[in-house]
Amino acid sequence: MLEWFTRNPGLVFLVYGMTYVIIATAILAHNRKKSEYELAGILWLFAVYALMHAPADFINMWYALTGHEGGDVRYFGTLLTYLAYAFLFEFGRRVLLLTRPAATLLPWYLLPALATVVVVLALTTADFRNNLDALIGYAIRFPAGIAAGTGIIFYYRNLRDPLRADSLEKYFCSFGIALILWAVFCGIVREKGSFFPSTVLNVESFLQFVRVPVFIVRSLCGLAAAWAIIGMLNMFHYEKQARLASALESESRTRNYLERIIANITDPLVVTDPVGRIVLVNSMMESMIGRGQSKLSGEHIGTLLAPEFRIRAIEPALISRQAFEGEVRFIGEGGKEIPAILSLSSIPTGDDKGIDGFIGIAKDITIRKRIEAALIAMAGITSGGEKKATSETGMLQEEHVKRNVAEIALLDSYRFLQSIIDSVNDEVIVRSREDRIEMMNIAARRRMSDMAGSDACCVNVLDGSAYPCDDCGSGNLVNAVRDAGKTVFFERIFTTGQKRHIFEVSASPLLGDDDGLAGIVEVGRDVTERRELEMDVLRVYESEQQRIGQDLHDDLMQNLIAIDVLLKMAANSMKTKHALDEEHDEDFIRLREITRFLGNAISKTRRLARGLCPVALGQDSFIPAIRQMVNETAEIYGMEYAVDIRVEELSLDELTARHLYYIAKEAVTNAGKHSGATRIAVSFREAEECLEMRVVDNGRGCDGEIGCRDGLGMRIMKYRADMIGAKFSIASTGEGTAVTCLVGLKRV
Repeated sequence: MLEWFTRNPGLVFLVYGMTYVIIATAILAHNRKKSEYELAGILWLFAVYALMHAPADFINMWYALTGHEGGDVRYFGTLLTYLAYAFLFEFGRRVLLLTRPAATLLPWYLLPALATVVVVLALTTADFRNNLDALIGYAIRFPAGIAAGTGIIFYYRNLRDPLRADSLEKYFCSFGIALILWAVFCGIVREKGSFFPSTVLNVESFLQFVRVPVFIVRSLCGLAAAWAIIGMLNMFHYEKQARLASALESESRTRNYLERIIANITDPLVVTDPVGRIVLVNSMMESMIGRGQSKLSGEHIGTLLAPEFRIRAIEPALISRQAFEGEVRFIGEGGKEIPAILSLSSIPTGDDKGIDGFIGIAKDITIRKRIEAALIAMAGITSGGEKKATSETGMLQEEHVKRNVAEIALLDSYRFLQSIIDSVNDEVIVRSREDRIEMMNIAARRRMSDMAGSDACCVNVLDGSAYPCDDCGSGNLVNAVRDAGKTVFFERIFTTGQKRHIFEVSASPLLGDDDGLAGIVEVGRDVTERRELEMDVLRVYESEQQRIGQDLHDDLMQNLIAIDVLLKMAANSMKTKHALDEEHDEDFIRLREITRFLGNAISKTRRLARGLCPVALGQDSFIPAIRQMVNETAEIYGMEYAVDIRVEELSLDELTARHLYYIAKEAVTNAGKHSGATRIAVSFREAEECLEMRVVDNGRGCDGEIGCRDGLGMRIMKYRADMIGAKFSIASTGEGTAVTCLVGLKRV
């Protein structure tokens, strides 16, 4: 073995140099701009260290391959190595300062001071070059590696919880430990000098004692550090994801806040740009003038008013940019004039040097005008003169006017109530006990108009049952609320062409004076965009998980396999050359043990990669992936298993196949891990143009359907089923649990 390493030092230096190239490339290629983590600002020091150290090892490789003893190029490589140590020392010092800002033993001049002392001490000896190498290792390389390794571990411990929850601990700890071991084998084990301890512990004595060149151990440390730092750099990727999610959440909160403000304004509202073109109107303005947002956008606000008010009120306010408040007349449907009070104000810019537009709030005074007219008429009847009520006819007229005033007041109260529910963005429908619509808001009317003629069904959230809806989308909802005696929650799904709309609906009982059911109040919220966003987030999660699995398989595992092959070649060479020399038997056994442990590491890495990225799921690989997953999981938990496939060739899109795979995996894992099952059966069959997947075990089961759904895994399975439009159900008894997932079947 010793002879083999002696004959092939070039390969060792190649591997060692490539680790530095990988580390530097990973750091420099990773986008760390605008990161809030202080580590991002100093990682360039470690990258420079790697870039300067790599050429030195390639120079050593060239000399090892060509057989040259030395020269100016080698001295240049040595100088690069020493300069690289300086950058590593500064990196380690700054990392420690990130975790211990008050550290007084790490001033900026510590490195220049140590470098000066090292050079002076080396000059006082006869063997300057070798002693300088040893002193630099002891005074700079060793403390630099220790500081960097411990600093990285402490830095992770101080990170905020959301990042630590992303399973980066193994990368930070592995990188820190690799740097510490690297510091020992690079900083302590140096060229032989003329002073202790370099005379005892050096490169030559390490080779004689361990029978492995120190560069092999350094290469292993470098490979471990390269793998760890690649995974560790994902912190910046997670940070960007968190920042993007936070920005989206902030934007959503702001948008919802503004929408709530506008929705809570029960009076008609219009917003314009600086020249008076309409930008936004609320639902109350649309209802008052009989035109929607799409028709009004871009129109001049003056077109909403009668010509005399446009000239007398609006145009002067727009020109002077002064507020206006007064009585105007809006033009409604069919040219009908609507009396109103309009308050028009300018919207100043952030720098107060101009305006962004105007906001106008109107108050419909039609009813007030009618009441005033009625009161005037009644006053005319009861006053003196020609209209004085002195006869029976006059008294009847007076009663008629009073009745009209009461009816108008009642109408005003009804409109006020209507304006309240119209200000709600969610659908609100009030139904009588006979299922007759008594009142609905603008959102409900708009939905009924938009969804007219669409296919619809209602899905009960509790039991998953579905039933058809009538034109209003209620089905027998009044009876359902009466039978339940409480609020009923369900989802209403409309399909128009290729577009699928999802509404979360609650139907609550409306009690009468006798505490009996007088009707129901139905409230619905459109969650289609939220579901689509959830799908996008889940798709990004699945993609990221797949990428990590591929990185493990294509990068780390290939490096481990390469090391395994090299060790086996070394073992075979050693066995051949020392077959009759018994003193090599112990070294050969130790090398064979290393190979066995490395094989175990390769197998574990392969299983981990397969778990993160099981297979490119498609119509040809889905069923084999299910069989392999069931086989491996059953072996882990010691269960008997059966996979029954009764489906002809089918086609599943990748997202559907991936969700079905993970639903089956969660169900099989739960059976072995929690229920104590000894037998598991997974089946696929056709059921009414659907693919039915069932996972049945003989375990202890759970406490009914609701109890089963309380578990996180069960909720995740239900969520995955919802994402692909599948029907998910759980049936559990003391004799076992059956998980069923029903998804639409697409033929090839």
